[in-house]
Amino acid sequence: MSEETKQDQEFRCSRWLQFLDEAIGNQAGIDCLQEFFGYCLTRDVIFAKALVLVGPARCGKSLILDVLRETLKPAPVTNLTVEEMGNQGFRRFLQPSVLNVSTEDDLRVALDSAYFKSLLAGDMINASHPPGVFPNYRTFTFQPFCKLAIKTNHFPPELLRSQAMMRRLLLVVFRNAPHKSSRIRGLFDLFKQEMKGIRLWAEAGLARLVNRGAFTEPCLIHDNELDALEQGGVALCCKNTVESPMKKLDRFIRENGWSYDFAVTASRALLLEEKCRRLGG
Repeated sequence: MSEETKQDQEFRCSRWLQFLDEAIGNQAGIDCLQEFFGYCLTRDVIFAKALVLVGPARCGKSLILDVLRETLKPAPVTNLTVEEMGNQGFRRFLQPSVLNVSTEDDLRVALDSAYFKSLLAGDMINASHPPGVFPNYRTFTFQPFCKLAIKTNHFPPELLRSQAMMRRLLLVVFRNAPHKSSRIRGLFDLFKQEMKGIRLWAEAGLARLVNRGAFTEPCLIHDNELDALEQGGVALCCKNTVESPMKKLDRFIRENGWSYDFAVTASRALLLEEKCRRLGG
């Protein structure tokens, strides 16, 4: 193998891209993730967006965030829950952090937190040093620049109706395809070998984000079933029944054997409601 070929392979990340296609399954979601990786390379918080990864256990959420952490090295990454952000002593760890990764069980409470909103916007927040450290200046104020990433097994569908909430989120839904823990560990080792290529991939995402001035809107359904779902969903929703469009679409997905999180069902129903009304549903 020539030196040029070795260098070319070194700056590729084909296994990483293949995994994203398997785990996420739609290009809009992958593009959104790529842009968020690039966003984390900066200290800007002008977009005020948090990444939320939704999917069952062992679907690859943690693996992707581990790769993001590796991409950002040696910059510090924190792991405070939104509840811990309410503690002044814990908040001091956010001052040098470029990314905070948290696992949240109750997103309703987490996303409504005042500190979550302040961190997204880069507002000045207060924190405190532990007792005995800088005794005359125990409480201090700083402006955070860390990005926020959340992983969760379930996204409450009612939150999709809150425009104020959804404006703050980049919601990426994973396929319902758990992996063995040993395979995930092995994949991380492979991705570490592609880190130069992944870094370039992230930089390309940042360039697209800056050029467009906005994140790619992630699609909450997978490419190979989007057309079928929309066509069948519209037809079903346009039947004159007493069911709401959301319930009709939920039934449509269940009858076709698809196992998406109900949040996906709800989101598609919301997008189709206008079509249903226009076509007489």
